[in-house]
Amino acid sequence: MVTIDHRAKNIAQLEEKWQSLTIKDDTMFGIVMENQDICLELLRRILPELDIKLDV
Repeated sequence: MVTIDHRAKNIAQLEEKWQSLTIKDDTMFGIVMENQDICLELLRRILPELDIKLDV
């Protein structure tokens, strides 16, 4: 049986891992690329010399 204290510790560890993710991590990269607004912002920051527009 999982205790509340053990569950809280697991949640804290997951939050710590989430906070340490960078764009190099497959999970974070996937999240960024799936979200059109975030992906567009990332591209604009990486390539500011390009005038990246969204064609809808």
